[in-house]
Amino acid sequence: MKRTLTALCLLAALALSVWLAWSLGRSHSEKIPESAFATPVPEEDTVPPPAKQAIWVSETLLEEAVSETPAAGPLPYIAGAIPDEATLRFASEQEYREALSRLREAGVPILGQIDGLYAIRIGTRNTAWRKIGQNAGEVGYNFPVGLPQPPATDSIYSSQVNEPFGQQILTSLGVEPGSNSNWGEGITIAVLDSGVMSNHDSLDKAQIRTTNGDLSQDTVGHGTGVTSLIVNQDGISPGLAPAATIINIPVLNELGLSDTFTVANGIITAVDSGSQIVNMSLGAYGDNPILRSAIAYATERNVVIVAAVGNDGAGQVAYPAAYDEVVAVSAISCSSVGVAFRQIAFEVDH
Repeated sequence: MKRTLTALCLLAALALSVWLAWSLGRSHSEKIPESAFATPVPEEDTVPPPAKQAIWVSETLLEEAVSETPAAGPLPYIAGAIPDEATLRFASEQEYREALSRLREAGVPILGQIDGLYAIRIGTRNTAWRKIGQNAGEVGYNFPVGLPQPPATDSIYSSQVNEPFGQQILTSLGVEPGSNSNWGEGITIAVLDSGVMSNHDSLDKAQIRTTNGDLSQDTVGHGTGVTSLIVNQDGISPGLAPAATIINIPVLNELGLSDTFTVANGIITAVDSGSQIVNMSLGAYGDNPILRSAIAYATERNVVIVAAVGNDGAGQVAYPAAYDEVVAVSAISCSSVGVAFRQIAFEVDH
C-alpha cells in the first residue's frame, strides 16, 4: 500500500513537472535557430506548413501514398514527415533478421534498428527496399520530435514580471517543504530527453544512472531541468520526488531535436532497464507505428508513460501523449506555473 501511494503521489508530481519542463524549452530558444525545426523538403514538393501546425498522417493515407507511387519512384513526401525515410516492423524475428540482411545486401541505408520490436529505420531513395519490405507488417513515416516553443503571444511568457517559483511548487500542490523527502523511494524513472549533467549543484545528491549517455553532457540543458524538477534536493527549488532513482536516456540531439523512431528506441531501453515510469517532455505531430508499438510494449509490462501534450499552440495533442495508454499532461490555470522553474533553467544555462 505504501509503495502504491508513493507511486500515485509521484505520478501526480510528474504530471505537473512534465508540463513545467517542456516550458523550460523557452529558456533555451535563443540557442536553437528557427531553421532547426524545419523539415527539409525536396525541391519538387510543396513546402510544408509551419511547424506549429499539427500534421496527422494515418496508416490509410500512408498505404494509399505507397500504392499510388510507381515502383521505381521514392516514397512520396508527406508534409511534416522526414523526407526519404520509412520505418518497417516485422511480425517475427526471422522475418526481421532476413530483412536486415537483404536490405544490407541491396545497399539500402539502415538508419536504425530496434531488436525488441523487430523494427528498422531506413532511407528510401534506394527503391530496393520496396520488394524487401513487402513482408513488413507495418510501414510508417518517421516524424521529427522536438521541444516546441510556446506561442509568442502567450502572456505567461511575454510578461516582464516573471519570478522564480522556488518552493512554491511544493506548496501549490499542498505539500509542506521537507515532508516529501522520501517521495519516489523504490521508484525508478527514465527521463528521455537531452541528457543530464549529474554534476550540477542541484543534482549532486541525486541517484542518477545512465544507459547510453555521458552524465556530464547536456548541451541543451532541458534534460537537466526535467531531472531537477523530479529529484533536486537543494532547499531553493526542491524536487517533487527526491528519493527516486533516475535513468538518463538521451534521445534529443544538441539542438533539442529527435525523431519518433529514436524516441521509440528510448522507450524500449527504459523498460528493459527496469524503469517503472517513463517521463517525456517532448512530442511529435505524426503517428508512427513503431512509436505506438513501443508504448504498447511498455504498457504490457506495467510501465507508466507520462508525456507532454504540448505548449506550442497547435490545438492538437502531440504524440506520444495522444495515445490512450499515456498520461497526457497540459497546463493548469495558475499562470505562475508557466515560469515555475525559470531559476533552474537559468542555472542550467550558466
